[in-house]
Amino acid sequence: MSVGMPVQGEPWNVEISTATVDLGLKWPYHPTALRGAVVNAIAEVSGGDALLHSDWNGRLNAEAGETLSRQAPICYRVHRERALLYLWGPRTGERLAELARVLSVCDPSGRVCPVQPALDVQVVKCGVESRAYSLYETVTPWWPPRQPWQRRPMPDAPEMCWRAWASTAILGGLMGFLRSAEIEPQQIRPIVQVEGLRRASVAWHRDDRDLHHDGVGFHAQFVSNVKIPPDFALGKHTSEGYGWIRQLDKWKLTPA
Repeated sequence: MSVGMPVQGEPWNVEISTATVDLGLKWPYHPTALRGAVVNAIAEVSGGDALLHSDWNGRLNAEAGETLSRQAPICYRVHRERALLYLWGPRTGERLAELARVLSVCDPSGRVCPVQPALDVQVVKCGVESRAYSLYETVTPWWPPRQPWQRRPMPDAPEMCWRAWASTAILGGLMGFLRSAEIEPQQIRPIVQVEGLRRASVAWHRDDRDLHHDGVGFHAQFVSNVKIPPDFALGKHTSEGYGWIRQLDKWKLTPA
């Protein structure tokens, strides 16, 4: 299933469906708890597994030998104790139809919370821009993948080492997004320049699986010629609220 509609004359750009859902309830808990509450509510009304967690082509297709993890199609977020969901991709409409059947969710204390969702649905253009750049910042900390070429610097390393590490992580995240959107930027090279960086603690816990990860992520402002959808997320554990990105500014280059 195609992720986006190619933009005519611009093979490095596509139009993608997105939706932001404000569930209209106070949620003083971690996004992981929100994810569990929403999925349980959908499973209860549908009598089975939630489509909300399935990807357009499977995030891991072992039979085809594909092990590349693609960008999560839904993100659970908590901002100022507001419960938010962000969806993107070709099955956005189907996922919204599932959410429309949910009238309430249970919080971690077992309290039933009525849901009054407000939707913002858009079709946006994204990809690689030939003569335009955007300034982005992280709303929630970026969780970098643990790869040898992205191993974080020592705590006392110079600032330029931390910026280089963050730039590599951001570029890798943007390339992962482009692959997920089925964009191959062969004619225009993606560019990232970090303008500001602040280290941040990141933590991820799944008590049901006895998984506990704590580490160092970062907040950043960066410039890139990659146009991502509004309120998108990049990096690891985006479905649990990490790596939320917003655009601050955009400028176009004038022809030489």
